[in-house]
Amino acid sequence: MNILIADDHPAIRSGLEAMLKDMNWQVSACVSSGELAYEHYCQQKADVVVLDLSMPGMGGIETARRIKARDTDARIIIYSMHSAVMYAKQALMAGALSFVLKSTAIDDLFHAIKQVAQGRSYLSHEVAQKMAMCNVMGDSPIDKLSTREFEVLCLLANGKGVGDIADILSISKKTVATYQTQLKRKLELNSTADLVKLAIEHELID
Repeated sequence: MNILIADDHPAIRSGLEAMLKDMNWQVSACVSSGELAYEHYCQQKADVVVLDLSMPGMGGIETARRIKARDTDARIIIYSMHSAVMYAKQALMAGALSFVLKSTAIDDLFHAIKQVAQGRSYLSHEVAQKMAMCNVMGDSPIDKLSTREFEVLCLLANGKGVGDIADILSISKKTVATYQTQLKRKLELNSTADLVKLAIEHELID
């Protein structure tokens, strides 16, 4: 099996690479950003892609969305320290088959890789429980958002300016401003400060 890893932490990259090789799996590339992961995948497809959720520049969700747009058969795992269910929902909407928490035992990731390689979905137990609870309690306002709108919300909430967001998502500043307006309308909020407050309530701050 051929696996592509993207994580901005060198220790995690090297540790994952060593452990995956111990499983007799091939690591086609071990890169530090979403941009490099997308570039490498376009040059050489991998059987499974493991993406960190939060990376400088293009995060895991946006990277997953772009890879899936390029190859609808791509099999992607989001590997994250964030257990907020909204991240998992958006990752699945972007085309990932799996959302695995870094806080779980490494065997959880190994199991996810085996499942995803066969085209099956997999969620870490804690995430699956939270997803089930959300289904019981009903939809959140954030569920209304598209993947791109969610990315803009998270970037705004984490202190990124319009210019930064435009660069990260490779869109114009005018488009970012349009997304800001759409977010306020969809979420029935009046200001960017209100957007940040909502993001904090849903544990979307890094």
